[in-house]
Amino acid sequence: GIYVVGFFFPVVPQGQARIRVQISAVHEKEHLDKAIEAFKKVGEKYKILGKKKEEIIAMYGL
Repeated sequence: GIYVVGFFFPVVPQGQARIRVQISAVHEKEHLDKAIEAFKKVGEKYKILGKKKEEIIAMYGL
């Protein structure tokens, strides 16, 4: 699996949610490829790839 931490209001300002990942020297290219594919899969599922922040907020009311 891939472990990430989500930050959203009230930890960050409204509309500025983010996901934190930590990469270290022990990660190999295969690890990074797996993480990228996982993010891509989620982006495709929620139809947010290539969209601006404002468009995503309008879609999901975040």
